[in-house]
Amino acid sequence: MNKASVLIVDDRPENLIALEATLESLDCDIIQASSGEAALELSLDLDIAIILLDVQMPGMDGYETAEMFRSIKRTRNIPIIFVTAICKAQQHMFKGYAAGGVDFLFKPIEEEVLLSKVKVFLAMDAQKQQLKQQSSLLDGQLRELKQRKAELSLERYRLEKAQEVAGVGSWDLIDRENQAGFTAQCYRVMGLTDSENTQLSSLLSQVDQEARTVIDNSIRSFQQGEPAFWDIEHKITTQNGDKKTIRHHGEDFIDEETRTRHLIATVQDITELRGAQQQLMIANTILENATEGMVITNEQGTIEWVNRAFCELMGYAAEELLDGPIKILRSERHDAAFYRDMWETLLEEKSWQGEIWNRNKSGQALLFMSTIALVEGNQNEGTQYLAIYNDITDLKAEGSLTNYLPNHDALTRLPDHYLLEDRLVQTCHYAANFSKQVALIYLDIESFSYINQEFGFPFGDTVLQKIAKRIDSAIGYQTSLYRVCNDEFAFIVPFSDTGREFIFYINMIREKLARPLHIDKHSLSLNLKVGVSVYPRDSKSPVDLIERARDALRHNEKEARSSFCFYNEDINKQIKDSLLLESDIRNALEKKEFFLTYQPKLNMATAEIEGVEALIRWQHPEHGIVSPINFIPAAEASGLILPLSEWVLDEACRQAKLWHTQGYKITTAVNISAGHFNNGKLLEDIDKTLKKYNLPAECLEIEITENMMMQNMDVIIPMLKALKARKVCISIDDFGTGYSSFAYLKSLPVDTLKIDRSFIKDLHHHKDDIHIVQAITNMAHKMGLKVVAEGVEEQEHCQQLCSIGCDVVQGYYISRPEKADNIQGLLDVAYISHLSI
Repeated sequence: MNKASVLIVDDRPENLIALEATLESLDCDIIQASSGEAALELSLDLDIAIILLDVQMPGMDGYETAEMFRSIKRTRNIPIIFVTAICKAQQHMFKGYAAGGVDFLFKPIEEEVLLSKVKVFLAMDAQKQQLKQQSSLLDGQLRELKQRKAELSLERYRLEKAQEVAGVGSWDLIDRENQAGFTAQCYRVMGLTDSENTQLSSLLSQVDQEARTVIDNSIRSFQQGEPAFWDIEHKITTQNGDKKTIRHHGEDFIDEETRTRHLIATVQDITELRGAQQQLMIANTILENATEGMVITNEQGTIEWVNRAFCELMGYAAEELLDGPIKILRSERHDAAFYRDMWETLLEEKSWQGEIWNRNKSGQALLFMSTIALVEGNQNEGTQYLAIYNDITDLKAEGSLTNYLPNHDALTRLPDHYLLEDRLVQTCHYAANFSKQVALIYLDIESFSYINQEFGFPFGDTVLQKIAKRIDSAIGYQTSLYRVCNDEFAFIVPFSDTGREFIFYINMIREKLARPLHIDKHSLSLNLKVGVSVYPRDSKSPVDLIERARDALRHNEKEARSSFCFYNEDINKQIKDSLLLESDIRNALEKKEFFLTYQPKLNMATAEIEGVEALIRWQHPEHGIVSPINFIPAAEASGLILPLSEWVLDEACRQAKLWHTQGYKITTAVNISAGHFNNGKLLEDIDKTLKKYNLPAECLEIEITENMMMQNMDVIIPMLKALKARKVCISIDDFGTGYSSFAYLKSLPVDTLKIDRSFIKDLHHHKDDIHIVQAITNMAHKMGLKVVAEGVEEQEHCQQLCSIGCDVVQGYYISRPEKADNIQGLLDVAYISHLSI
């Protein structure tokens, strides 16, 4: 520790020398000053423990000097002992105390008195310095505690977000405490209401009895100080009556810092996963036990999968075929023209059907009735081909397909109604074992009798062949198409309560049939009627299911507008509503019922509107204004989101050009769908649109959601870099709702972060939201990014965001979304004058 300093102030050198000589025996530094001014100057730079101050000095006397010491924050607490030869009259002493002195020494000075008083104040200063060090140490510890608390809060927030993304919740118990803690995702997984009063018993009451026993025993072991562990799957019935399959894992551990025992458990909803695995198991079982040989290859013709029947037909073990070329099976009986025609049909119709010779392992040539289907994957998976083989060598050797044709339609080569019934029996059997549903779908060509009457039966046969190929290629290799009679076809698909699988197949078939058929210079546009029955809802008998699908088809034929009909009316309405909404969206695009509104974005620093966000609305002829929430999901599911997104881009750029021509320096933001990003045409569409309206690229802003960016990084990052090179502005929308990181964002070519409205709506009530918004804003600014807060609906929101340093605000408090004409007035004035901020 440094020595304490004693400042002696006297205008007479001999007095200074005498005082210093007296104080030499003390363990301190002696500092001399010959005037009050000099003493004040020294005290501003040095830490002084005590001041011995002469009263009678020329210029500024001792009392005036003391008053100056007391007026300065740094020196006001230094003890001052006046040294004087003036008499001990009370008025002089009162004046000294009033000036800030703590004691008096009278000349001639008694050495022992001087030393004793100075020692007391030096001891007091030593204690003061020690307390100061302890206070500094405590301040440091407090800062560390606050920092640790902030880190724990951040870790807790990250954990909640990670659990939300992963779909995993958790709960925990601490040794000797009965109250359990639950994460937000735990409440969601278990279907509980988020409440501080939730008991562990409430959560466990939903668990089936067998699993409850395992968990209760583990908890009891933990409470008795013994190890606890479980890792099980069990069923639960939530408070809403929903049934779920849960993966439940628990184990005890000891906190190394506090030596406290904890029991922590994780819960994960795996209902959909187990359902998908069961579906896959059913499909694999059916494929492996099928009598037809099946093989899958990639685009290069490399074999990726074979079933047991194929190995038996060709005489190879599966290991001998996998990763090998499919052309190893060629018999050399077909010329190049045969394969060229086969590939042309396959690429045009997505499927090919016909007879083909292949050679087995022993070198024997075999004739197969074969169906080959093209299976289109995503960009990462590529295209695959599925081939199905029926050995007809013996039948051909006898000179006919007599034994083959009874179970196959001679015209289309499709399996007939006998095989349909047989396959339906098998599928229903598997579905019963796994508690699944099966849909039997009957298709009928509208007005086909008119085609036969008008053009003749040979022409009608050609129509049937081409229709069969198109439908077969539409439904793909997951199921088989059957011709049950004349112009009726059928197929079988797994079916869920939502009907999404059914809608998928119907949309695929409609897409294939949307292209006219060109036959003998005639162009035909055909429609299908659809009848559907569902196992086991409508019947557990395959024969009855066929009859009820036909009943539904006959009922549908009586309705002029309907394209499908379920035997069950509840499902019928659900699917009809979905397809009707899709049809309305198609019509709305054609009839130009969609329009854009624009919501202003206010710059907090300049008090001006710096940009707008284009938002789509639908003026429905019957239902009025329809919110995007009600039609965007249907557009995404049907693929109509792409033309819709293209229209929004075009219309927003057209309006942006008008504003630019009028001299307004604003950006127009457009939300881009995932479908538009992924189809590979976005850059082309943006270039074409900017060129069409001669719009500077910096007037356009592209908004992409945080979740969409994180799920498609490989596709989106190159696209964003290309947009940035064109000077198009880029904004990350709904920031904070996904699980991106600032480390990731640092490498992305973005200009703006839009904080999600969920953090803004309760900003003036919840401190956590304030801290999150503050943290996002600070970090974004350090990275050179602009911050926009959306969902600003109250004056308090603006005031909080202004104090935080947010750059731009957007929401109903600024302005509701309006048509372009109504926005015009806001662009002409400093808008903040209209608001209370």
